[in-house]
Amino acid sequence: MEKFTITEAYRLGDEFYRTNKLIAAEACYAFAEMKPLPMPQVGDAPVDANKLSNLIKYRKSINHPLPSKGKGKGTDIPPECLKMIQAFYNPWLQQIKPDMSKRSDEHAQRRMKGVIEVFEVVTHDKLGHLVLDDIAKANHLQQIDKIKNWNGPSFGKFQIRDNQKMKNNFSLSRLTVVLDFKNYRKRCRNSQEDWFKAIDGKFFAQCLNKVYQIFVDKFPDERQREFMGIVFLKFVLDKYIQFPSASAKLLVPAGTIFANKTGQEL
Repeated sequence: MEKFTITEAYRLGDEFYRTNKLIAAEACYAFAEMKPLPMPQVGDAPVDANKLSNLIKYRKSINHPLPSKGKGKGTDIPPECLKMIQAFYNPWLQQIKPDMSKRSDEHAQRRMKGVIEVFEVVTHDKLGHLVLDDIAKANHLQQIDKIKNWNGPSFGKFQIRDNQKMKNNFSLSRLTVVLDFKNYRKRCRNSQEDWFKAIDGKFFAQCLNKVYQIFVDKFPDERQREFMGIVFLKFVLDKYIQFPSASAKLLVPAGTIFANKTGQEL
């Protein structure tokens, strides 16, 4: 399914209903009723206001089992349904990707600035932005390439949303795959945070190696160089940086170190 249509969602949902795949049918009906649709199609079928609610009532009346909650649990999403979900979200994904690219650049620049500030505090010397700029650019380009080829968050399993965790006022369905734009964007950003951990580990490893090369020239005495290296690492691990509209975060979170083999070896 290249483009999402209500017509195709209902056709697919009815097919799942006939084969007693009620959770998959619920997903299809729920996406058909979402308002607003990411990209409405001219001449598409009208929304049936009772289709989803009737299915949910029927599912409850026969005590149809719900997908399990928790990491690694849930019910597999049929391939045809997964294609429909991706087609539904794709227009939103294309809107969100430029924001993700901007976040990537800002992220790399602020991390680089944090390393430079620590260097200046520890050594009372200036470390020009140009020294680390190539590393920051490579880090950003790696993220841009990943964003460009990304097909969106992974929806491999059906799970039921805990209403206490996220209020669902945009659909009768409590399936976690059914999201409005705001929550889908949040899901995309959460995925990007996971990338940051892995890519930042490599980024910091390269930055610290560059700083060490400077230390070799700056501190010829091996003992002094080792001592300054330890002090520098301590300051780096204790350093906090501030992102717009967010609380201060560690320059090098623990998750960043353990998400990258190179970072662990430093």
